[in-house]
Amino acid sequence: MLSQNNLLHEIVNNDPKLKQLFTRRNVSKSRQKQYKTIFNEIYELNKKTPSELVKEAKSEEKPFMNKDNLPEIKDIDDRTITRYYYDYYNYLKSNELTESTIASKLGTFRAFYNEYNVELPKPVKLNTNSNVLREGDIPTIKDIRKAVNNATNIRNKAIILLMASSGIRSGDIRNFKISDFTKATSYYHNSDSIEDLLDSKYNNNIIPCWEFYPEKTLKQNNFCMTFNTPETSQAIIDYLKKRNSLQEDDYLFISQYKRQIGKHGIINIFNFMNDRFFYKTSEGKRFFHAHSLRKFFKSTAIEHTSDYKRVNIMTGHKLDNIEIAYEQIKENDMRRFYTNLVPYLSIKDTKVHDLKSKDYIRMKKLEEQVEAKDMKQKELEERLAVQEEQNKEIKDLMKKYAVTVERAREFEEREKYTDILFNDKHSSELYMYVIGKRDVDATNIDLLKRLVELTTTNDLKEMKKMSWKKKANEIIEEIKPYKNNSYY
Repeated sequence: MLSQNNLLHEIVNNDPKLKQLFTRRNVSKSRQKQYKTIFNEIYELNKKTPSELVKEAKSEEKPFMNKDNLPEIKDIDDRTITRYYYDYYNYLKSNELTESTIASKLGTFRAFYNEYNVELPKPVKLNTNSNVLREGDIPTIKDIRKAVNNATNIRNKAIILLMASSGIRSGDIRNFKISDFTKATSYYHNSDSIEDLLDSKYNNNIIPCWEFYPEKTLKQNNFCMTFNTPETSQAIIDYLKKRNSLQEDDYLFISQYKRQIGKHGIINIFNFMNDRFFYKTSEGKRFFHAHSLRKFFKSTAIEHTSDYKRVNIMTGHKLDNIEIAYEQIKENDMRRFYTNLVPYLSIKDTKVHDLKSKDYIRMKKLEEQVEAKDMKQKELEERLAVQEEQNKEIKDLMKKYAVTVERAREFEEREKYTDILFNDKHSSELYMYVIGKRDVDATNIDLLKRLVELTTTNDLKEMKKMSWKKKANEIIEEIKPYKNNSYY
């Protein structure tokens, strides 16, 4: 069995091939540590560094001359890489690791060689099928309440509540800064400083909105938007109030040494809680651990909503490509969705209607304002439609009125000129004759005007010397240009 003290030899940690892989693939720190652990184990078994392993594997892939002086390539079963692979598998089995852990380590082993295009033996078949979660497999809200009530300090209480009510992984929680909490709660205060948030007037029913890209799925670009319960916010605030000289760049949760709480620091919290207040499963695993709270969160959300899309957003799981391309993730919509889950994620008896906090009231107020604005807009549109209809009627009336006025003017003009013509016997006879001959409408004002002009005193004197009919025929010739008038 390998000594734990020899797992991280410098000769492996600084190996060029490992460093090259980390740079090429932008491997996370936790994943780098996993690679180093695995190849330190392999180094203990074979005394070869990763670079030496690749060089050896590449050389065995090259053809060589056999005893018959013919080119030949060594069969994969006869190569040292196959022996190393199965030796490592047997080593993992001898340490009584679970099938899933063995599969993960062997997968990392193969991923390293695949990076350098080395041919590998067929993978070992392992039973890694996920067991169906049954009642009793994961903590209940009663279990979480028991853990919180028995937490040794306010920090541990806040961590347990945050994991259970948000579904956030322990690795992401470890990396949160105070500025992340300030940003997540920005809906409730008007400052970029944590000091404003710690003011007691904000300590009621705060539901922060956490938006980030989880470290574990950073390469998949999975987005996470989740929330936590008001009691969790209160626990975090109570914890921060006990710390001195807070800076926005400080880690949200720190160890006793005043630095970022480590991975094993989180593990130890849950190991302590499980070993004192809970139990180990039939497989020898601890019942109460960090990931079990993430399972609690997701199963609770699914049970009470059946909305897999929103639950996947809150747990940072992959969304369907169509959902990503065409659907927006709206904070207000997600907040309402989460608020309905609060009673099932809280260790205290919390009802949805009790959560009429500042954000809820502001949200309702905005909704009412939008609704009132929409109603006002609709009312204005209806009034505008009525106004347009009335304007149309007014225009029609004005048009009719204009025609009436014009006709009245024509009537007045006709009466004036008709009176002039009928004052004289000859003029009267001339008028009637011309009208009869031309078969024109007597309302033609232009014709009446022309007749008046042609029956001046001089014309009348002239008419006395000749037949008025003769004069009328002359007038008819004169008024021929009026032939195309609309009244003809």
